[in-house]
Amino acid sequence: MGKIHLNNITFHALHGLHPEEKVIGTYFAVDLILETDFSNAISSDDIQDTVDYQHVYELISKEMQSPSKLIEHLLGRIAGSIQKNIQLKSFELKITKHYPPVKGLNAVSVSEKFNA
Repeated sequence: MGKIHLNNITFHALHGLHPEEKVIGTYFAVDLILETDFSNAISSDDIQDTVDYQHVYELISKEMQSPSKLIEHLLGRIAGSIQKNIQLKSFELKITKHYPPVKGLNAVSVSEKFNA
């Protein structure tokens, strides 16, 4: 098994509890570690033998466009979309919300490992 790391996928989105978050929004970063067998791709050089991370990006982007109050809920929605659409052994997903409306807090993250 190999791992594909998608690091710091950045979005501006409208997730949050506070009214201003639903209007102004803030920046979010998504990190994803995909555990999959890409041994055939090492020699074949064929996208069919690995995970197409453009497709993964599109799945994440679609979920990021639909606001959630909690980033925990957003994490679950993204994980569900990945589980439904991508063949993996497991994956680890982390979402970081930059500049939440809490004095002195520059970022907050949630993460979880999922079995596919």
